[in-house]
Amino acid sequence: MGVTEAHDDDVAVLVLQHPARAGGDAELFRNAALDLLGGVEAAPRARAFASGVLTSWRFPPDLHDLGVLAASELVANSLQHGTPPMRLRLRRTDRRLIIEVTDGDDHLPRRRRAEAGDEAGRGIAIIATIASSWGSRRTPGGGKSVWCEFALPTT
Repeated sequence: MGVTEAHDDDVAVLVLQHPARAGGDAELFRNAALDLLGGVEAAPRARAFASGVLTSWRFPPDLHDLGVLAASELVANSLQHGTPPMRLRLRRTDRRLIIEVTDGDDHLPRRRRAEAGDEAGRGIAIIATIASSWGSRRTPGGGKSVWCEFALPTT
């Protein structure tokens, strides 16, 4: 690395272990993203996109359906309360499915109790109920990310 005794800067070494994959899992995508354009038309496109990605990742039907529901709720929340640019992102690790929606508004959502007659206000409560965990954070440069994750079954 060219570091000598005369070198007065700190040096850090980053080691990344990436497990080798074989068979069908070696070909799977690990990240997929969709820019949410076009207003309310973005919601059905986002559901179709999430469904296609989760199908390609060979998720079992129950996890597939929960993932599509979560993507739909997060996208609907962003379309109703957020501002462009908006993006849906799905990530798969060995242990988790992470669904994230980003938008340009920095107002963080909160879980609230919707009354029986309310037409809105259930999205984050649904996410909190079906997902292993969820959260939100402000993003650098403005905007926010709202995400949820599901634990994957061990095989």
